[in-house]
Amino acid sequence: MRQPNNVYVKKMNLKPFPPPEDYTLEELQERLITLKESNELPVIGKERNAAIGESLEYYLGLKKNISKRADWSNYEIKTLSNNRRKIRLFSIKWEYRSGYSARELVLDYGKEHFSKHLQKPVVRLDWKIPYTKNPINKLYYKIEGNEELGLFYKKKKLAKSSINKLKQHFSNKMKKLVLVETKNESRERKQFFTVKSAMLYENTSFEQFLFAIKNNLIEMSFALMLIEPGTENENFNNKSSTLEISSTKLNCIYNLNSKIC
Repeated sequence: MRQPNNVYVKKMNLKPFPPPEDYTLEELQERLITLKESNELPVIGKERNAAIGESLEYYLGLKKNISKRADWSNYEIKTLSNNRRKIRLFSIKWEYRSGYSARELVLDYGKEHFSKHLQKPVVRLDWKIPYTKNPINKLYYKIEGNEELGLFYKKKKLAKSSINKLKQHFSNKMKKLVLVETKNESRERKQFFTVKSAMLYENTSFEQFLFAIKNNLIEMSFALMLIEPGTENENFNNKSSTLEISSTKLNCIYNLNSKIC
């Protein structure tokens, strides 16, 4: 079980639920209702977008999920906060063409600047990548046949990813989704969140998921950063891209939804 690294959480003696026994929807629902009635919950960890989701999992009694499986047995838990209205579905790892890599991608298409946060020079590629079948003068991706996703610039293919891997990610994590809406606040240099409601989305198919991709209802984004490029301390923050969707477009993927909290 994770331990909170936030002194304020320890001081308030806020304890998470014990690990789930059966991982049923009813048990998840009961725990979410209890957290909702608890009003404000201190955020654990760093103050960043992912911290709200990690904090919710902590209070629900879940171990940090780094697997390819859903958070709660068959249910993937996502958070929707008042300062972020898009949901990160999952990441895609690319297989670059021979002689190319994520490093070259950032150097070719990223922007160099000095990071005030890191106090180091960086090259950052922070793009929304559109889906299109026609070549354009920026990075884009498309489905080739029924086997591959291709990442392109103009007509040049830079990288590929397997449709089968995409299908596995979808099947393992996205068949049933519980979307927890939260309200976030910061006071006296401390961050808090409140559980407002939770919706269950289900009854979907991979074909619907691909339809949403092809119609740009799902966005792909790169947030790659090469830190101190060209030095012995050169380091990457990330090498994958992320599929995201607006909460208002979830009904394009899922046929059924119901309020559970």
